Amino acid sequence: MVVPPEEICETPRPLQLFQARDHHIAHNFAQQLGLAILFHERDEYNSHDRSLVFWGLPAYFVVKLLKCYKDMREAGEFTMQERIVVNDLVNKKWIQKLSEGGKTYYYRLHPDTAAMLGRQLARLTENPQPRQNQAVA
Repeated sequence: MVVPPEEICETPRPLQLFQARDHHIAHNFAQQLGLAILFHERDEYNSHDRSLVFWGLPAYFVVKLLKCYKDMREAGEFTMQERIVVNDLVNKKWIQKLSEGGKTYYYRLHPDTAAMLGRQLARLTENPQPRQNQAVA
């Protein structure tokens, strides 16, 4: 029996949640659309299907998140849609939040999250030219 793609994975959209049956399927669907993925939660209302919920992240937003790994970024640098994703990361303690003097700052992205997003960004922006450590035939 062939399962239609709509039942395996919803269409990922930038800065929005989508469901997929598994991480690899979500990654493949999102990569075809130029998006990185970030786990959000398990679908609690459909426990027998065991689907997972992910964020679809465009490359420019992944770059903004990766800048939070080393530097402190002001909340004004993020749009309202981006802040929803960042606040979800704050709730999971994957990024730190500091409110001081009426301003909000985000900093210290979790190293595992930064490494995973960095790998996905590299795949999204991969250049077909040979890498330096590979021999050119």
